[in-house]
Amino acid sequence: MALAGEAAVCFLGTGSLGYGAAQEALQLAAARGAPVVFVLSWYTDGPFSAPLAVEPAAYGTAIGLKVAVVSGADAAAVKAAVVSVGDGPALVVASMPHA
Repeated sequence: MALAGEAAVCFLGTGSLGYGAAQEALQLAAARGAPVVFVLSWYTDGPFSAPLAVEPAAYGTAIGLKVAVVSGADAAAVKAAVVSVGDGPALVVASMPHA
């Protein structure tokens, strides 16, 4: 649980957006203005990226989340993105090439 003035940070993997529970968590956070920042490790060409009908950043924007897209290979950029979105609700998409 986040303390007053702080946000909880939740880390998600590429395949998680294919599950209703993850989508519901994002939608509920947006609807309730919850102080949470979701950080998605998004493998752009991985086996779980194809089934989604829309890019994660577009999905986050559509449901009302603050969104930042950064290179997941740059830890400093991910940290800066988390700080830049404030106390949420927000989605930081850390794009990663699939190895």
